Amino acid sequence: MGIVVAACGGPVHPAKVAPPNPNQILPAPAGLIAGGAPQANGTMWLLAGAASARTLQEINLLTAKIVKIVPINADADSVVESSGGLLAVGYASPGGAVEFRNGSSGALVHAVTIGAPVKAIADGGDSTTFYVLSGNGTEDSVSAVSSVGSPEPPGVSVPLATIALAVGNAGGQLYLLQNSGTVVDTPLGPAIGQPLASASFFVGNGAVQLALSADGSLLFVLKGSGNAMNIGVFNVDTEQQRKVLPAPSNSIDVLASIDGTHIYVLVGTPTVGNIQVYPVGR
Repeated sequence: MGIVVAACGGPVHPAKVAPPNPNQILPAPAGLIAGGAPQANGTMWLLAGAASARTLQEINLLTAKIVKIVPINADADSVVESSGGLLAVGYASPGGAVEFRNGSSGALVHAVTIGAPVKAIADGGDSTTFYVLSGNGTEDSVSAVSSVGSPEPPGVSVPLATIALAVGNAGGQLYLLQNSGTVVDTPLGPAIGQPLASASFFVGNGAVQLALSADGSLLFVLKGSGNAMNIGVFNVDTEQQRKVLPAPSNSIDVLASIDGTHIYVLVGTPTVGNIQVYPVGR
């Protein structure tokens, strides 16, 4: 069943963005691609590498040291970590796959086939369910995938050119970011295959990635290009932009802190990688 989109939300007006002034800059591996959520023990898993070889690397955010490196397949393109410490790694291979890995060691637990290249993964909030965005160029869909091997409901079709997703309300709400700069806000019924009427709102040009605050009240949308990048902070209830935060050049991902006071902006090029920490403020 497809998603019904009803446009709403006001326009995003240009906003003056202060020069980047992070509280902290942490070194990270070159070729940084994505990162899992910051954990209560002060660590974060990172996905980095080139087209020929990629690794998972765990960084201690308190010491700024890489403490583990785990080689993985070069098709890996996304990683998330649940609050329960389970890693899910997505693969953009033609058949698509998600690997579940131990959040302490990075060791493989098991893998599931998706059926199309994985584009993004989001934590479902219950430590066992993950939502997987996949697509083959003619159709994009989101499927719920369980780390414990329980039967899965059918996936749901989503708008083409969806590039990222976040999950709120304990798996009852999908936020789908399109490359056009639109977020589709989709409530779900009792099963993911039963979407209800959706709304959409524009967040800005050059959409890259989004993250949801831990309390589910704010969406952080990374957007822009080159030297002109920023992060729009949107109230999910009103679908209005509250403020604009700075983002450094070559930003590739944004993650929210557990307490909601900071965001972690990942910077990645073939030769440079770092993590910059910005206060969210009021």
